[in-house]
Amino acid sequence: MPPLIPRNRIAVIRLRLSGLVCFTTFLVGSWGLSEASAAFTDSELRAEPAVVETRFVLENENTSPISDAYIVALQTRPREASQWYDLPVEFDQSKICVRTDALGKATLFLPSETFCSSSYKETAFARVQISHPEYQTSLQITSVDSTVNRVTLTRGCTVGYSAVDEAGQTIRDFGVRMAGKSAPQHWLPLPDGGLEAQSIPVGSWQTMLIQPEATGRTRFSDLFITPALPNRSLLLRNLTLKPGIEVRGLLSANVPRPIIAGQVLAVSLPRPAESVWDGDRPSLQWIDRVSINEDGTFLFPSMPRGGQLQLIAICEGWISATQDKNLPYVAGKVFAVDLDDLKVELEMQPLGTATVMVETEDGRPVANVQLSLSPQQLLWRGNTMLLGGYVRSVDSILSQRSSTYSIERPELAFPRSLYRQQSGFDGIVRFTNLPIDRSHFIDVYHHEFEHTGPELDRQRWLRISSSDSNDVVHRVVVTPRG
Repeated sequence: MPPLIPRNRIAVIRLRLSGLVCFTTFLVGSWGLSEASAAFTDSELRAEPAVVETRFVLENENTSPISDAYIVALQTRPREASQWYDLPVEFDQSKICVRTDALGKATLFLPSETFCSSSYKETAFARVQISHPEYQTSLQITSVDSTVNRVTLTRGCTVGYSAVDEAGQTIRDFGVRMAGKSAPQHWLPLPDGGLEAQSIPVGSWQTMLIQPEATGRTRFSDLFITPALPNRSLLLRNLTLKPGIEVRGLLSANVPRPIIAGQVLAVSLPRPAESVWDGDRPSLQWIDRVSINEDGTFLFPSMPRGGQLQLIAICEGWISATQDKNLPYVAGKVFAVDLDDLKVELEMQPLGTATVMVETEDGRPVANVQLSLSPQQLLWRGNTMLLGGYVRSVDSILSQRSSTYSIERPELAFPRSLYRQQSGFDGIVRFTNLPIDRSHFIDVYHHEFEHTGPELDRQRWLRISSSDSNDVVHRVVVTPRG
């Protein structure tokens, strides 16, 4: 029986914003996996969608306009959805990263539709970040319509820092890592080589000074508390920076050597408190990533001392075991860290595969239908991100000494098409490297077909159990739209 072949293809992928005008960077290097011929590529993208103007007016407490503030759209969602969705990569970046003019005005041009749960739906809300060198960073949820969003920004507190090495010599190329969702986005250099922020919210915030090193032996200060007080300027002088601890590791012996395209994600909390998003006592989080050698060893040359360290390892066919078996996410293992170097062995477990058959109710295969999975990893005391994604905190430190304005965005260590593919002429998609004993939601989309029917709830979830020999077959039934 011949397959049904819809005409269009779409792909929605993450974006990375950096610079005064935002631009996009892709990191889609090989994960040691071949991409199926039916997989999406970055060039096979949907045409840019229609836009909705979302206007802003920024004022201070005295209703005076605030110019030169950055407004960046982070995510959107429809009215009927609770989940937030990243913006499509084909969208013009200059429309979603703007600066206010002399009257405090700026306009974002946001996509009129958001792709979610197997279809496009009208965009209703957007999450935006507003930052300015003199005012506290603000995260806003705004309506995507003709309404003018008037936002009042609050002046921040001023704190400066200077640093020295273990010999007491001044360090001029350090950066500042501060906990909190409203941590400063703009840093000003001081004449003595220090840094100052004028946009720190009132409170007590976990802080570290960091000096990146080309050799990898990054220097850290001890974690300290920045007391930000209203109407007061504070200068913290001559904080000592020294190399962090080495973290050496080995994958368990059940993983065949050579290791193919492995990586380890490390999340350090030097003094664990509440979630990184907590408004009063957030934890400071330092994130790094290294490759795994073919013999299964890996090395982080310098990580902060003390606290706790989460490690998540992944390579072709294998992933590190999650310590808490009740979590719905991959979360690896958390180790206690003291002042000495750390050596660990990570217990690894196999990843699974799944064959998904896209058919009509009468059993005809349907080609060129997009299927997307989103297996997630949970960062310790933080957020989730797509499995294999990573950020490196050092990148934001490096940008503090430049004229670049950047926002941390996850990158991927493998081809995006690993978890986003389209059905072939036989209606089949084969997914690999999926965590077992977890359920994976399947997004199914094409403009000519929809995923409906009495067994929709069961078909939307794919689960690979240990008893399945890590390989399952799953059927998805689609029907013509309308």
